[in-house]
Amino acid sequence: MNTNMIVAGVIGSICAEPCTEDYLYELMYKTLIHLPSGSSFIMATRPFTPRRLNLTTPLEVKWAYECVKAVLKMNRKKANSMAKKVLKKFEDELENPLPGKSLTECYDVRARKPNQEYLDLYYKVISDLEDMGFEFKS
Repeated sequence: MNTNMIVAGVIGSICAEPCTEDYLYELMYKTLIHLPSGSSFIMATRPFTPRRLNLTTPLEVKWAYECVKAVLKMNRKKANSMAKKVLKKFEDELENPLPGKSLTECYDVRARKPNQEYLDLYYKVISDLEDMGFEFKS
């Protein structure tokens, strides 16, 4: 249903922690359920339950942008189908998320870049999602 009201889609409030596959899958899942449902704007990432300090990095914000671009190419039916596939990747860990890493553990703060471990994980998830049928290239 379309509306003239401004409806926020809070993609943030992620259960998983940064530098885990679950974090990236969960962010894609939330994009899939909010965007096709008519969210007027998307708020970026933040931990649902901050268990320790610095549990967000610039890579998650970049990932949120990439997720939005990929989902904008889908109609609701396709997004719903993809959401079901993505949910299977992380739903078993929702109640007890795997520990991730803080900003300083997965990012070179001085160089302002994610470390190689996080980049490798990021590109692995992209590859997995492309295998499911997602398109990330413009």
